[in-house]
Amino acid sequence: MRSRKRLAAAVMTLAVGMALVGSASASATQYTVLCKVDEAPCKSGNVEDGGVKIAAKSTNAEIKFTYLGVPLSVTCASSEWSESFTLQKKGNPRLEGRVAALDFKGCQTESKNPCTIGVLNLQYKLLFEYQPGGGWLVLTEYSNGNVPGAYAECGSLINCNYYVSEWDEELPEQSVAFLSVTNGETFAQFHAQGVSMNEMTGPNCKTKDVYLYATYILSEPNPLWVSYVE
Repeated sequence: MRSRKRLAAAVMTLAVGMALVGSASASATQYTVLCKVDEAPCKSGNVEDGGVKIAAKSTNAEIKFTYLGVPLSVTCASSEWSESFTLQKKGNPRLEGRVAALDFKGCQTESKNPCTIGVLNLQYKLLFEYQPGGGWLVLTEYSNGNVPGAYAECGSLINCNYYVSEWDEELPEQSVAFLSVTNGETFAQFHAQGVSMNEMTGPNCKTKDVYLYATYILSEPNPLWVSYVE
């Protein structure tokens, strides 16, 4: 599994590196912030103060996997998360937040069988990292050993726990999940583009190749963008 994490990290590093071409000289002095206006860098009067809670919602969350060799998926009518973040500290280019709540509702298989999707080991640590046009979110454990995860119960078909299983060179001892960030016209959006959840346990866990897809739209405060200060 470690090799899979390193492969995911290598792909992510390549993508970030391509985005940073031409701006490497500035990257060492950039500190990620949440900004009340769409500007980079963010002026001091527009930086969102720490302690503000933000929330985002998805209406297209989907978990794809294979079950006994057959591709299947579970879709959810909605998924919402909320978190608070702390003030940026000089010397750390990432802005730290804490996911306090995350849920999935109205979930079912392609054949309309209802599923219960829940989360494991809340709360989670969330690290914002600015890149031109948006950036990345790195989701990882808030307390040591409590890897972020989810469980799926779909009748007698699936009863399984899944845990994030990607790797970040800055957090070498932790399993993480990456979400990309895009700054839209009025707010930021957060994209789970095949988040790997291939650490599994459970009494009926015959699935593999498990990935989460979703786009989370910022709901409060609105507007808000991911930016940086120097």
